[in-house]
Amino acid sequence: MKVANPFIVGRYVGDEYFCDRVEETAFLEKQVTNGRDVTIISPRRMGKSGLIKHFFNKDSIKENYETLFVDIYATATLGELVAHLGCALLEKIAARKSVFMKALDVVKSLRPMLTWDAMSGEPSVELTVGKIVRPELTLDEIFQYFEQSEKTFIVAFDEFQQIMKYDSDTVEGRLRTLMQRCVKTRFIFAGSEQSLMTEMFQSSRKPFYQTTIAMSLHPLDRNVYCEFACRLFKERGKSVEPVLVSRVYEEMEGVTWFVQMLMNEIFAITPENGAPSDDALHAAMVNIIGVQTENYQELMARLSARQRQLLCAIAAEPQVGREPTSAASLELSGFKTAAMVQSALRALLKEGLVTKTAAGYSVYDKFLHRWLRGGV
Repeated sequence: MKVANPFIVGRYVGDEYFCDRVEETAFLEKQVTNGRDVTIISPRRMGKSGLIKHFFNKDSIKENYETLFVDIYATATLGELVAHLGCALLEKIAARKSVFMKALDVVKSLRPMLTWDAMSGEPSVELTVGKIVRPELTLDEIFQYFEQSEKTFIVAFDEFQQIMKYDSDTVEGRLRTLMQRCVKTRFIFAGSEQSLMTEMFQSSRKPFYQTTIAMSLHPLDRNVYCEFACRLFKERGKSVEPVLVSRVYEEMEGVTWFVQMLMNEIFAITPENGAPSDDALHAAMVNIIGVQTENYQELMARLSARQRQLLCAIAAEPQVGREPTSAASLELSGFKTAAMVQSALRALLKEGLVTKTAAGYSVYDKFLHRWLRGGV
């Protein structure tokens, strides 16, 4: 599949446009094919979803396994999780009539609406939470189907930490019980909130304690990414100097989605058979932030005064991000007490505007970070 702009953002379209992760892919294959479940923990937009889909796209996996990717980030209840899981499963097998009918025979409590796209001929499954009367029963039936499948299923749950935010405190235990019953089926649990994922899988009080092999996802190697980007430019009849790609990588702190977004825009403004201009990085940044400015303004308007104050301070002063409640940081940020900072910080973390790493706190959106600082 050839695309106009080879710097793909937010989706997986094939090996050609996927950078590296050779060791991580091999690690996943080794664990899963040897009967082990895996937990992947990484900051958001580091590329964990793309890695899983890349792994699923390997010939050795496609030929020998059924794969299922389920993003549960938008779910808030067990019923919504079951609806997402059931819909993903039925859409995966909808084109295979006999397999589809067998699934419905096993998962008797699922009654989806199946339609066919008039243009593409592709099947589409509609399944709402309201149609799932007893989510616990439906979930049990889905897991029964996994086990009865001719091919072994590999089921990947993305943003798995969401289940800890459900009102019910029995979901973890229920899922763990079902997974314990599985002999064939393998699971990958990916999450971006390290504290929640670590608690789920490393706390002896939790049902999933030490049930998986854990792996972390770090930024791509800078030199490897530079080679990747230069190749993509060359294959499209354009050229780019590694030093420019390296600057992009540094500006975006190696976070895959943001690096790709900036490279996508640089490629877009580079003329055919040409190379980026001297100000291409600045121009690309201006273009991207310009498109997002209205959204950023609306976002800031939704925050409280203290939340805005702390977010701006974290963006402007590295010291505030490192130690937000220290005396020096309080002076820099203009807060009177550490308690005020902690309250605002909890809210910013909950909204996903700030992320926590070993180095401290930082603004999650790299483009928002530059907008807050008043320039690019």
